[in-house]
Amino acid sequence: MKETSKVTVLRFAEFELDARHRKFKKNGEPIRLGSRAFDLLTALVSNANLPISKDDLIRGVWPDTVVAEGALRVHLANLRKALGLGSAYPFIRFVPSKGYIFEAKVERCNQSTLPPMNGVSSLPALNVRIVGRDAFIESCQLESSGSVLTIVGPGGIGKTTVAARLVERLAPDFAEVIFVDLGALSGSGRVAVSLASNLGLTSFGEDPTRGIIRAIGDRRLLIFFDNCEHLIEEAAQVIEEVAAHCPSSRIIATSREPLRITAEVVKRLGPLAMPADDGADLDVAQFPAIELFLDRASLSMGDEWVKELPGLKPIAEIVRKLDGIPLAIELAAARIVDLGIVPLLNSLDSPLSVLRRGRRTAPPRQQTLRSTLDWSYNCLSEDEKELLMVLSVFARAFTYEGAAAVAGDLLSEDAFDDALTGLLSKSLLSQRDAGGRLRLLETTREYATSKLQEDSKAPSARAAHARYVRERLTAAETDWDQRSTAEWMFVHGDIIDDLRSALRWASTTGQDGVFIDLAAHSGLVWTQLGLMGEQFLVVQEAIAMLERQESNPAAETQLRSAYGAIAYNLHSVNGDEEAVRQFGLAAKAAEHLGDPLKALRAYSGICAILTVQGRYQAADELAWKVDAEIGPPARPTTVRIAAHNAHYKGNHDDAMRFAREALDTNGSRKKGTTTSGASFGQRLLALMVMAKTAWITGSAGTALVILRNLLDEAAHIDHPISSCLVLSVGAVPMFHGMGLVDDARGSLDRLRHLAETNSLFRWAEWADGYELFGFRRQGDLSGSPVTEDLIRGAHGPRLENTVVVAGELAPAKLIELSLAGDAGWCRAELYRLRGLLHARSGLDGREWIERGLRLASEQKAVLWELRCALTLLEMEIPSARAVSRARVDAVLSKFNENPPATELAALTRVLDA
Repeated sequence: MKETSKVTVLRFAEFELDARHRKFKKNGEPIRLGSRAFDLLTALVSNANLPISKDDLIRGVWPDTVVAEGALRVHLANLRKALGLGSAYPFIRFVPSKGYIFEAKVERCNQSTLPPMNGVSSLPALNVRIVGRDAFIESCQLESSGSVLTIVGPGGIGKTTVAARLVERLAPDFAEVIFVDLGALSGSGRVAVSLASNLGLTSFGEDPTRGIIRAIGDRRLLIFFDNCEHLIEEAAQVIEEVAAHCPSSRIIATSREPLRITAEVVKRLGPLAMPADDGADLDVAQFPAIELFLDRASLSMGDEWVKELPGLKPIAEIVRKLDGIPLAIELAAARIVDLGIVPLLNSLDSPLSVLRRGRRTAPPRQQTLRSTLDWSYNCLSEDEKELLMVLSVFARAFTYEGAAAVAGDLLSEDAFDDALTGLLSKSLLSQRDAGGRLRLLETTREYATSKLQEDSKAPSARAAHARYVRERLTAAETDWDQRSTAEWMFVHGDIIDDLRSALRWASTTGQDGVFIDLAAHSGLVWTQLGLMGEQFLVVQEAIAMLERQESNPAAETQLRSAYGAIAYNLHSVNGDEEAVRQFGLAAKAAEHLGDPLKALRAYSGICAILTVQGRYQAADELAWKVDAEIGPPARPTTVRIAAHNAHYKGNHDDAMRFAREALDTNGSRKKGTTTSGASFGQRLLALMVMAKTAWITGSAGTALVILRNLLDEAAHIDHPISSCLVLSVGAVPMFHGMGLVDDARGSLDRLRHLAETNSLFRWAEWADGYELFGFRRQGDLSGSPVTEDLIRGAHGPRLENTVVVAGELAPAKLIELSLAGDAGWCRAELYRLRGLLHARSGLDGREWIERGLRLASEQKAVLWELRCALTLLEMEIPSARAVSRARVDAVLSKFNENPPATELAALTRVLDA
């Protein structure tokens, strides 16, 4: 093949291919191709009028993957379909013994006229010309200024196609397009979660609506909800909430019935116009139903066959029999190549009349569509029928490899490839999106599902689908530390609907072993998609199944560790006791299994809870006990836990030493949450300890560099739980303490955004405390609900960091509660604050401040030592400040870098007073 990397823009016939920017259009209208199909087209067009062997094409398009020839045939079938719409050229021709030739005059140029896609790549692919709907789409455009536009119509009428084209036209006026396909969802509580996921949010709570509204805010988004009918009440509720609180955004929905909400504009989509049975002359342009039939039939027959037709009356009769329903017309047109016009017309008579008599209670159009699907199904080969049924197990779109996996037990490789190509050519299967995935139209999938339920092969097909899902889960686990979060989500995030489907099948058919296995290995997917609330229900059901079975320690340790992590992250302090119990059971199961890493993960979860409860010594002792039992594999986790707790105990040298070791051992693992029971990124936590320790021990400049790099890395990894930890324990108190108010405010806003949009209530509580004591700083702070909540939460990092941020405004009861715990890292500062409280009450508080000074000196915590020295200096009368001033100078000399600006400003203020 010729080298294609230097080709910029290729034009042929009515098409333009921009190879550099991977864009393709026909007559000015963008056409989205799958990535493989695009590469295939680029290779063919770049070598126009030259033969390319099958092997060369496969090597060029799949350079790093071994694929069967059938994959090439499937993508070529899709490509021919995209190219063949009304074109006078066949373009792609196969020549025996030579390969494929792209036959066309190709113009090469350096500039594309392709418009930007403006974020619509997630929409259903529109690789076909839309017939007869321009007026309807234009009328929708005029109505789209309202908050919600719902396109209503029966199945097969073309709602999704019309809505997708409408969204494409409106997209340039919006910052982003969000596509929410509800067709694969079932059960309650899924609509808001699906919207959150498509917005890029990870909603760990049960109801993410508040987070969604906050995330959208004043952004101008165009949100497209497709297939609302089976979740109509829930969809209506979510859409109404978003419309009411996000006035800059617009919503387009498709449904078989209206949403019946405030601000909804309903547009009903009817059948295509078709001629009456009155013998009048027929004009194709006047009747879109005929035009659609001819257009789709030309895909397989070419344009010349239309000229050979004796007239259009047989086609008019066909589209009348099909009630002008686009899907029914397309299915019928796809059969023209096999049957011809008259036999096609005759074949429609019997099934339509028989099936209509059998379903008198169904709406006429629904009767027609069902009978057309029956007719189309009966025209398939046995292999095609079998494959169509099997493919209905997929909840949404699927890949060629996925289809082959579920059909592998039923069809040979050649039979599978032929059947898949046949379904594509007969319009029963289509390309789903720009990623090249395939899909059954929702109406077709419902029909195929009903056929599968009646077939004896249903259990084996469902079992094959569950095995495929399990393989995908394994691949997702393997990839977690190898890909960026965004790339991982793109590759693996779509498995969630098939996971739900497989779990539902296993649960309802008594396949407890399958359910347990899927639940045990899906934790990463649930967590990264922010579906911990839903995962909790799955884990609970799986554990109940486990307890009815013989011992299964491998699954038990996974499930109970997941239970502990969910309880910890979702239920704040209220879930800590149950989380510890579940982590303990998980550890026992792992030890019984002989799997030290799974035991380590469980014990790590217990350590995290002990730390958050302020039981730093207990957490440290447990970590080292586990380290002694497990040995070297535990070391990275042990030193990370040791660093964290050494910091809180005030052992700053140990904290820095262990943090550096943790960074070295976890350095290549950017995310490293797999052995952290509480789902913290181990590298991020180590960096946070280093930054905070450097700040306290007199290296504020170094601390600031580490902190800013840490925040950049956390943003890149995009792991909400880890980011909340970094912001709460590191960024907000450090920036605030350094006097960098804007940075502190920005970090707090980021923390609140992450906590609220992801329903992470534990971290939202941190944000509440910082907001009140760090920024609002007015009113009766001692009697506020936040203060009472801090008291209920008792000892631990949240209380201690909030008091440090509050400083001299900290209520006495919070200072005393902090001192009653094991807070070593800030105990010197707490002594200073207690001394100031005594002084304000008319007592001599210097004793406590001097105690803080001595402790800070012992700990090498020069930041706290300087604050204590400055406070003692301020307490002295100007004439007696010589000793105190000398003490301040001595402390200043201990700083490794320039002393912090905030404290220097305080010194200047005292001396000028």
